[in-house]
Amino acid sequence: MRRELVDITVNTKRIIEEIPADKYTHAHIKKIHKVQIFATNLSLNDRQLLLKYQGWDISTGRQLFSEQTLRPQNLKHNQSTEIYVRELGDSETVNSMVFAAYLIHPKDDQIVARSINWPEPLKYIHFPAPKNLRIEIVPPQDTSHVIEVHCDVPVKGFVLEVENSEKHDIVCEDNCMDLVPGEAIQIGVQGLDSIKEPHITYRYLKAAIDL
Repeated sequence: MRRELVDITVNTKRIIEEIPADKYTHAHIKKIHKVQIFATNLSLNDRQLLLKYQGWDISTGRQLFSEQTLRPQNLKHNQSTEIYVRELGDSETVNSMVFAAYLIHPKDDQIVARSINWPEPLKYIHFPAPKNLRIEIVPPQDTSHVIEVHCDVPVKGFVLEVENSEKHDIVCEDNCMDLVPGEAIQIGVQGLDSIKEPHITYRYLKAAIDL
């Protein structure tokens, strides 16, 4: 909820375009799988941001494509804007693909917004166990630590937990995130210095692991 209420967000939607072989038949239908990318600017000023979009195979983590617009997208204030539509491939490819869209600041390449799109329903997806899911505690900035997470395959619903977090007033600034290969996710954690040796665990869809 918190991520969707910020000023700038990006979202994606999978669609299927059906094209008949000719105008006389409804039997021979060609299906084209596409993804719509749209952004919402809830601020009072227009924004110009670059669009980057990538795709990975769920089972192997192999990157299928990675593209970025050369010119910034103009996002009008206080409205949503459809900024791109892309074909994804055939049904077999699409049903095993995770798609990500990013809005990036053109000056410093900082990610302003991100959206991860999974095939649905999730119950039909075979989620592989990550072989190289790394968690690193970055030295504290002021009173907040940063925990950095890397993975080698797409991960759904990653949740970071600290034992006795309520007792020690430990608060994660963000949580329950989707992970994709090649991206380092940083999660700010306040109050972690109150525990000498924090016991950190994490879980994601299909697994729960202690560190």
